[in-house]
Amino acid sequence: MKRILLVLTALLCGPGPGMAGNPFLRPEGAAPFVVAHGGCKHLFPENTMVAFDGAVALGVDMLEMDVRLTADSVLVTHHDDTLRRTSDGEGLIIGYTLEELGRFNFGAKFAGLEKKYPYRNCRVRITTLESVLLRYGSVRRMFLEIKGEGGEGLRCAEKLAELLRRTATEDRVLVSAFNDRIVRHFRKVSRGRVQTAMGRRHARRLVVLSKMGLGFLWCGKYKSLQIPLRMGKVRLDRPSIVRTARRKGISVYYWTVNRTEDMERLAALGADGVITDRPDRVPEEWVRTSSD
Repeated sequence: MKRILLVLTALLCGPGPGMAGNPFLRPEGAAPFVVAHGGCKHLFPENTMVAFDGAVALGVDMLEMDVRLTADSVLVTHHDDTLRRTSDGEGLIIGYTLEELGRFNFGAKFAGLEKKYPYRNCRVRITTLESVLLRYGSVRRMFLEIKGEGGEGLRCAEKLAELLRRTATEDRVLVSAFNDRIVRHFRKVSRGRVQTAMGRRHARRLVVLSKMGLGFLWCGKYKSLQIPLRMGKVRLDRPSIVRTARRKGISVYYWTVNRTEDMERLAALGADGVITDRPDRVPEEWVRTSSD
């Protein structure tokens, strides 16, 4: 029966996504990739150029950031829909133009490891995605997560596809969103030229099939699986999940991994990379001399 299912799966799904190559897969014998979560947000004001500069200085392989739209349709790097948690402002990000957002300090609420709020009196401006792509797009690959639901998320996807074309960085990024509809829309408007990670529903399906020993039945056009170490009481750092993904040419990245012992365990498991707030805790032997 399993052999019959394998044949049917091959006919329905066609060639696996690994056929076209996947630069986000960990090369054989290499250390996992280190991805700076929001620009390693425990060390610097998250999703700001200060954080991205700091992460690159620490030698990370890739930068991870969240992408939102402003009122004047500019893509900025910010996680929350409001300003309250990260800045000295109030209200929705999409309620302000880029110029208006320039009034706020996006380092005001950053406490730092020593809880001294080092940027409280030093204004950290909101960062545009274009500025990050222009500064680091040629030297660091990036994970871009589309934020915003409904129409806002769909518009964000459209603007992102347009910006990646204009900056010639379509082959340098991996785009994701929790909402599968937004990922599908991005794939459509980007004409399939940009690698995408699976949304929540597809990720859950791959995990469940893997745990049942039926991972070979999963098929899709996604290039990456990004999952937490555990979901509730269920551990997701399982060999079956990594094994299923790798057979399909899909990279596996775990978040948010801030303990050295977890990083080492995931490396042994075969994970392609860790998304971390603390790249300063990465094992020394992981550090590469270049981003590629």
